Amino acid sequence: MNCDTIMTYRIQLDPVWTASHVDVGVRVDGPDLPGIKGNYIATIFMDRVVHSLSEPFGLDKEKVDRIREQLEAGSPVHMEVQAMHTQLVQANFIQG
Repeated sequence: MNCDTIMTYRIQLDPVWTASHVDVGVRVDGPDLPGIKGNYIATIFMDRVVHSLSEPFGLDKEKVDRIREQLEAGSPVHMEVQAMHTQLVQANFIQG
């Protein structure tokens, strides 16, 4: 696997309600993830997800705000992003 290659990844974000806030379960599917394809779930705080989407994946603030609204309303979000494997690791979406 070449970690520097930009590939298309399908990401599913699922809201997970806790007592004080909404966490987000993240599922990632991509051509270079054969061992964990579609199965990895990381629970991370909403603000971390917002930061992770806006910085490395280049989503503008308006798009990220719409994603956040959907998650806070209890709806899962499906999207495709162009990214390097290392960006997914840095965003804590997958393990390295």
